[in-house]
Amino acid sequence: QCRFDLQVHSRDSITASIRNNQFDVAFTVLSSQGADVRHLATVEAVCVFHRSSPLARLSQVTPQALADQPFVSLAPSYLSRQNVDAVFLRAGIQPRVFMSTQTAASACGVIRSGYGVTVIDPFSAAVFASKDLLVRPFAPAVRFDYVIAVPGREPNRVLVDAFVGRVRDAIAESTVRLARHLTDAADPRSSARARARGSRSR
Repeated sequence: QCRFDLQVHSRDSITASIRNNQFDVAFTVLSSQGADVRHLATVEAVCVFHRSSPLARLSQVTPQALADQPFVSLAPSYLSRQNVDAVFLRAGIQPRVFMSTQTAASACGVIRSGYGVTVIDPFSAAVFASKDLLVRPFAPAVRFDYVIAVPGREPNRVLVDAFVGRVRDAIAESTVRLARHLTDAADPRSSARARARGSRSR
């Protein structure tokens, strides 16, 4: 039986902690010096918004489509935020940021109330996608390269390898779950049907 201690840190803190053998394993978007780094997944950002948003009619969301939308951003120090900001900058669009938050979970929580949009990683989107929160592909693509980092000297390598295997399985399941929600993007009429069902339920 194993006990897990799950912590959330900045990428700089992760690099230092792995180098100092303070963690058994870390999942991050950057390589870490002094660590054994393995590729985990390359994914593309998605746009998340409430089902009542006019974006629901779109099969794909672009910076231009978000120009007048209240935007929830992640913290400026996050690489994902910087990558998304770079896409807006290249498009000549200034997003209407009304809130910055540390986590995709809190961003989705705000949007679930019916206000705002965000562009986040698909893993988080898969967790929070629902009849109220819709997910669409975002273009141009914002790619995230996730890696697994372990210390150079890892006493728990067998347990870590087993845990990483379960994480890979979870990612595969998350990908399938997100694909189901993205079927709305292929058939925007399904969003209209969802809104109609919601109206009848009220």
